[in-house]
Amino acid sequence: MRRKCLFVCTVLIFAASLIYGARPLSTDDAGTVTPGAIEAELGYEDIEDDGSRELSLCVKHGLTNRMDLAVSVPYELKPEDGTGSAEIGIKFLLFNEKGRVPAAALTVSNVLGSSEYMINSVFTKDMGYVCIHINIGYGATGDPGEEGVTFCSAAADIPVAVRLCTAAEITMEADSDSLTDDAAGILAGLNYLLNDCTVIDAGIGMGMSNAAPDSVITAGLTYGF
Repeated sequence: MRRKCLFVCTVLIFAASLIYGARPLSTDDAGTVTPGAIEAELGYEDIEDDGSRELSLCVKHGLTNRMDLAVSVPYELKPEDGTGSAEIGIKFLLFNEKGRVPAAALTVSNVLGSSEYMINSVFTKDMGYVCIHINIGYGATGDPGEEGVTFCSAAADIPVAVRLCTAAEITMEADSDSLTDDAAGILAGLNYLLNDCTVIDAGIGMGMSNAAPDSVITAGLTYGF
C-alpha cells in the first residue's frame, strides 16, 4: 500500500478537496491511519492565474483498523486574508488488496455549517515498483436548484530511493449535467522522508482545459505522532 510504496514508514499523507489526497497530489489512497495515531499536514498552494495563495492545515486521527477521521481548515493569504470554512471527513476501508483485486475505500466529507458534501470512492493497487490509485466521486452543493460536480483522478507513486518517491496524477471534474465546462489538469511532484515521522513534499501542476488553472505550485509537510 502507500505506506510501503511512498513513505516506508508510518506516516500517511492525505485533500481535489482538502480532506483528500496524499501530498502533493489531490488523489487519495485506500489506506487509513493506524488506530490511535494522529497525522498533521500543513500545505501551501500558489495559483499563478489569479495570484491566489492559500495555506491548509489538516489533522487526521485513526479510529479503528478500517476507519479514520479528518478535519481540515484552509487559510487564504491572497487575494484576501482569512480563515475559510472547515471540512470534516471520515474514511472507511471496505476491503484490503488481495491478488489482482485492489484495495477499496469510501470517504464522505462535509463543509461545516453548510449542506455541501462529497462522496469519494478510492481504489489502490500495489504493483511492487509502482502504486496506482483511482478516485471517482461526487460533490453536492446541497441546493436542489444547483448542479453538483462529478470528479475523477488517477495517480501513480514510484519510489526512486529509500527516502524519495516521485508521484504524478491526472484529474478531471465537471458539472453533473454537462462536460462542456470540465476542468482537467496534471500534476507531478515528489515526497522526501526527512525522518521517521516527517515527510516534506513539493509539486507543480498545469491545466489541460480552459476551466483549469494554467499553473499551480504546491509544497507541504506532514508529521505523524
